[in-house]
Amino acid sequence: MTSLVDPSPRVLGSLGAIGPLALGQWRFTNRDVAAATALVEAAIDQGINLVDTADVYGLDWGGGGFGACEELLGDVLAATPGLRTHVVLATKGASTRPRRTTPARRTSRRRARRHSNGCGPTSSISTRSTDMIS
Repeated sequence: MTSLVDPSPRVLGSLGAIGPLALGQWRFTNRDVAAATALVEAAIDQGINLVDTADVYGLDWGGGGFGACEELLGDVLAATPGLRTHVVLATKGASTRPRRTTPARRTSRRRARRHSNGCGPTSSISTRSTDMIS
């Protein structure tokens, strides 16, 4: 069977070799740290070293709220020393969170305004418990 994806890595500036596929974190919710770690390690074992995430991921599909996916990834990286050196992290800047009308979501609306002003990547760094977005 012929693959539609060229499996060879791509060099992305000073980041080095990046695999042709990314591990998307959009629905990286409702998992314990051990299960999430196993998923990230399985991706790395298959040559997937680009991890795509965003500060707006995590509310839908059972997540605990905006940023839940990045928080889980941060827990995975904190619990597994050395794993961070095997992945390239990608995020989005100036993401705008959807407006909510319930009183419980007022904080999310305030955070949405802050994030829509370009603070998304800074928040992503602290949420993921890492020192940089690579």
